[in-house]
Amino acid sequence: MIQSIKSFLSGLLMVAFFTQSCSREENPLSSYLKYFDPNYPTVLSPIDSTELQALQQEFDELNNYSIRTKLNVFGLPESRNYAITHPNPAIKLTEDEAFQIAKTCISKNGKFINIADMDEITQNKAWYISQNSDSTAWEFRFGPQKFGEYEVAYSRVTVNLYADGVFYLTSTWYLDIYIPTAINFNKDAAKKVVIGEKIVWYAFGGSPIEFIVSKNSITGPVIKSIYPLKVEDSIQMRATWKIPILLSSFIGWHIYVDVMSGEVIKIVQEFRT
Repeated sequence: MIQSIKSFLSGLLMVAFFTQSCSREENPLSSYLKYFDPNYPTVLSPIDSTELQALQQEFDELNNYSIRTKLNVFGLPESRNYAITHPNPAIKLTEDEAFQIAKTCISKNGKFINIADMDEITQNKAWYISQNSDSTAWEFRFGPQKFGEYEVAYSRVTVNLYADGVFYLTSTWYLDIYIPTAINFNKDAAKKVVIGEKIVWYAFGGSPIEFIVSKNSITGPVIKSIYPLKVEDSIQMRATWKIPILLSSFIGWHIYVDVMSGEVIKIVQEFRT
């Protein structure tokens, strides 16, 4: 399934490459399209239901049915059952004790959360640590995942636990993401792509407000990011430039620009209205 979708996408990219190369006067960005990579992008497809059921059973048995997490259609632990009552809610833990429980669980479930090397996830311990008022329940969040120079957007591993074990484990960590060795759009070219981009956002009363990206709107570090783009029932792992856009005195949006096609694949609003 992955290969067939990949072939289809590669064909589309090749057509786009040829079309844009033949119309350079109409589209000035087409002058950047020098490289075509048939292996890009990596595409994740849903797992067959029978295989998914077997994986869920393996996950449950490995963890003695104590982790109340269900695997999603891609085989990653995702959904939670919040209606859980723990048998020993009164046992307190120090942060170090709780972390060791989380670390052991991650190591044991490496197959399901896509962690091959513990150092990959625990070298910075955790970017978010929380406990309830009496330190009997803890949460650790690890991430983001990195592939070379690229940071994977929205990637994290979350562990929730009590003294006698983990009860939630979720992951958006990925394996074998293909990164193009030669890219068409470097950082400066990606910035040119977003200049003139129209963004419509809605004020508190629901009124639409139009914002046009200018050269002065681009602020802060522009970084390489893998964006998991949902396309119908699959996920395309797009290599992008993550570009921060200034709104007044704060970053209002991040725009993700594909390093191969120059396509704006996602605009993420970073404020609430």
